[in-house]
Formats: sequence, structure tokens, C-alpha cells
Amino acid sequence: LRWYRGALWGRAYDFKKEYGTEYNLTEKPRCNLMSVYRFRPGKAEKTSRHGFFSDGPFIGITVQDHGLYGGKWEIGNPFPQNWEYGTAYSVLGMEEIQKSPFRYCMAEEARTCNVVQYLTACCFYPRKIEMLMKSGMKEVVMDLVNRGVKHATVIKWDDEDQKNPFGLNGQELRQFMDTSRQIETLELYKKLKGKTSMHQCDIWQNDIVDIKEIASLSNKWNIPMVKLIRYLDANKPRGYTITGAFGLLKDYLHAAQALGYPLYRENVLLPVPLRNAHDSVATKHRALLEEEAKKRLEKERKRDAEDYVDRKRALEEKYGFTVDGITIRIPEGREEIIDEGRILQHCVAGYADRHVKGTVTILFMRHEKKPHIPWLTIEMRGNSLVQIHGYKNEGVYSCKGRFAPDPREKYKTFLDLWLQWLKRGSKRNKDGTPRIKRIKGKIA
Repeated sequence: LRWYRGALWGRAYDFKKEYGTEYNLTEKPRCNLMSVYRFRPGKAEKTSRHGFFSDGPFIGITVQDHGLYGGKWEIGNPFPQNWEYGTAYSVLGMEEIQKSPFRYCMAEEARTCNVVQYLTACCFYPRKIEMLMKSGMKEVVMDLVNRGVKHATVIKWDDEDQKNPFGLNGQELRQFMDTSRQIETLELYKKLKGKTSMHQCDIWQNDIVDIKEIASLSNKWNIPMVKLIRYLDANKPRGYTITGAFGLLKDYLHAAQALGYPLYRENVLLPVPLRNAHDSVATKHRALLEEEAKKRLEKERKRDAEDYVDRKRALEEKYGFTVDGITIRIPEGREEIIDEGRILQHCVAGYADRHVKGTVTILFMRHEKKPHIPWLTIEMRGNSLVQIHGYKNEGVYSCKGRFAPDPREKYKTFLDLWLQWLKRGSKRNKDGTPRIKRIKGKIA
């Protein structure tokens, strides 16, 4: 930085040093002038080279001749890639600021922030930045500089007539100086429009996370904001903050509205005790939601059952197969699949809804003379056999291994005959029986 000819100038340099066997380690780093800045009251300017490591000409001049607008500074960080490492750039010549009109802005306190944007802000808000920094409210200035947040409900940055940054009278300003000096205290004080003391707002703000949310609920239910906060403060359960009580009230109102409670009555709108009312209405609301979900599920299953009539007919045409006393049949519906899982003690019940909807295919392998007695359950994917299991999955998950033969091996002849028939297109004779090549002897 340098004070020169009525302006504070800044020059941004990048230093680069290469390390390796082909380099001379005693050589000095390469120095490259990247950007030049000029800061004056009411105007900040910047020009930069084209390309980060370029030695080319400087291209264009960026000018900011107004305060922060839209949350973004036009004169920005000269080293954006360095922020990836969580480190700021070094600034030399900070003492030159004392020769400039920005000498009272306490820029030396901003060494760890974006100094370029800090000085840009000083071009437009020097008096307010000075007063905020001297008041111990550095975080508010950092919000302006680093995040583009103006806290405009409290601070009128562009109002030159304000005697202080906050638009307070002398008494209010003295009261604020006696608090913890949080910007949220002022936001709350101005929201409540003088209906409570600055000291009380300071106590409350430590207990409130989001003033906007409380203001929104106040507007929605037409409750004066100060009355709402007093209610929350007085009725917060032990161990709760105002914010925690606010969460309980918000949940209570949502459930009470769904249940049709007369919320136009104040004792219903703001119940006492809050925790008991919340728990009671939550239980009733949960029961209502469960009942509604049950009705929706029943309606959905009824619709699926109606649609399943056509799907079952198509599955029978494709997979239905009977040879030598063994048959492959299609479930009548989800209830039969659930019964299959219960009797055979395996997990097919979990497939019931998906089978009816058509996302998986479940088939039953039964004895022809006992078609309704569970025996083996099959999952198919097209013409491929995914799995086949009987009682307790043949004990495959027991510590002693299987206690029954693997159905794929025991009934391999029948299954191969059926799968080959499927791959040939499930062709049938005129009487509906499968068209297959007979083999000698029994197949199972």
C-alpha cells in the first residue's frame, strides 16, 4: 500500500519459486505484478493483467463508484485461489493508511480479512465503519466486507444524515452501549418498536436463534411479537431456550390446525402448559396421520388388486407349467404371498406388494394334487431363476448349514425343463398344456 497523489494505491504481487533438480535453489523467486488498485472517498478502482501468471498488458479498469449493492463488491480479492488453503494474503505498508482519509477506520484490525474489500468499503462508509469498529462491533463490519451482509434493518449505510450507524437517539445509544452490543439486540429492539427495553432485548437475543422465524409466526397468527416472545419465555419447559419453546409451539400449531382446533381462541392458540399441550396434540395428530395413511394404503392396495387381474393372467400364460405331478402357479394376490412367507418361515412376505405392482415376480412351486399347500417359492427375473427356497430357506442361515437339500439341485431336471420351455417362448398345445420334448422316466 502507498499514499500517493491524493489516493491510497495498492499493488498486488505474486511470487513463484520452482523447486527441482533442474532449478538453481539459490535463485530468487519470480515476482509478477498482477493488479493495481486506487482507493479514494467515493471511488475504488482496479486493473489487472490478463491471466494469473501472465506478463502481458493490463486490461481494462473496474470502477466502483457506489456502495455495496446486491451483496457483491465489484472490487474483489486479488488472490481468489489462495482462499482454498484458508489463508489470506500478506499486506505490506499498512502504515500508509494513516496518511489517507481512511485513517480512522481501524484497518489494522482487518489484517486477517479481505483487505482490498475492507478498503473498498471504507471508500463509501468510513464514518460508520469507524463507529462500529470503535464500538466493539467488528463482526458487523466483517459481515459487510466478507459476506456482503448489510444488516439493513438496523444500519442505514447510505444515510449520511444519521448521527450514528444505528439510527438511535442519544438515550437509546447509551442503553445499547451498556449491553453485549450484539447486532441481533438491535434487530430485535427495532422489530418490537420500543415496546420493551434495550436490556430485555439483549437478554432475549441470547435465547433466540432466528428473529425472522418468530416474526413470521407472529404475522401468521396475528400475535404481537413482544407478546409471543413473553409467552415463550414464560412457558419454556425446564432446560429449554426460547428457541426450543418456539419449536414446540410451531409443532403444536401445525398439529392443532390439522386437527381442527379452534385456534381463534387465545387459550388454544397459546396453551398453558405448552409442553403438555404439545405432547397431547402430537399424539392425536400422529394417530390421525396413521389412520389417513392406512386408508391410503388400503385404497392403493385395492387399486393394485384390480390391476393385478390382468397381470396375473399374463403371468399364468408365461410361467404356468405342470409336468409329472409338479406345477408352477401364480399367487392369487398379496395375501397369499404373505401366507407363504408365514408358513414356510422365510422373507417372501416382504415381496408381496412389489409382486402385485409388477416390480418383482414371485411364483409358487407346488404338488399338482396339493396346489394350495406351500412347498417351494420362486423369484424370477424374466426367464432367469433368481432364487428358490422352501421351509426356513433349507436352513441355509443356521449354524449347522442346510438341513434340507438345495432345491436347485434336487429338482434340477424339472427346473431345467421349465426354464428351457420359457426361453423357447412358453409355447402351448391346443389344450393349454406346455409343449415340451418328453424325456424318459420321471423328471422329479
